[in-house]
Amino acid sequence: MSNGDTLIDCRGVTVRFGGVTAISNLSLSIRKGELLGIAGPNGAGKTTLFNVISGHVRPVDGEVLFAGERISGLPPHEIFQRGVARTFQLADVITEQSFYANVLVGAHFAKDRGVRGMFRFGADSFAAADAAAERYGLGDRLATRGGTASLFERKMIMLASAMARKPAVLLLDEPVGGLTEEEADTLLGEVQRITQEGTTVVVIEHVMRVLTSVAERLVILNRGELLFDGNARDARENKQLQELYFGSAAEG
Repeated sequence: MSNGDTLIDCRGVTVRFGGVTAISNLSLSIRKGELLGIAGPNGAGKTTLFNVISGHVRPVDGEVLFAGERISGLPPHEIFQRGVARTFQLADVITEQSFYANVLVGAHFAKDRGVRGMFRFGADSFAAADAAAERYGLGDRLATRGGTASLFERKMIMLASAMARKPAVLLLDEPVGGLTEEEADTLLGEVQRITQEGTTVVVIEHVMRVLTSVAERLVILNRGELLFDGNARDARENKQLQELYFGSAAEG
């Protein structure tokens, strides 16, 4: 792989919380334009890895580079403004604001406006929010208060907010958790479409079926270490991985 293919490069990343090592000397490259799936049991370090990449957690050792520039140590909003967006396991929204206002926040703060422009919403922010709200199916409920949104709607609001400025990288933390099969299929269809449109996507999911249905490459973490990195289909057919790691989830 050439350096030009690597968009995010995690080099020897280690994270500790007290005496617990959440990630241990992890090196992982994420290539431009790929759809990468990340799996692992509870406590494997999946969300911690996202938190490191997005600036919510600082590693005690190692570094993260984005497009060749070190971003580990930067605050989350600066990393977001550089083009790394994410969603969270908890599909939360600003409950007292409308669907549209929630998307507008992402559209506005994805750009560095300085202190003076921080709360001055310009025409570019409204245009980006308009397009994202329409693109992700929120157009007929723009004025609806966020607190009344269903789980699926909250997830789509988060997705629209994260994608309003068309980031280079989108990190999705368990995007289909709690959804019906039909809702999950709809959201996964959007994920595939996002990749086809040029955004690099990294998805955390527990269910093997979900990851192998969309991901080209699969990374499996276990106790903060890299257990597998390869073709998603190879992982599904690997009996040792199924027995040692996925168990019945490998069939689900």
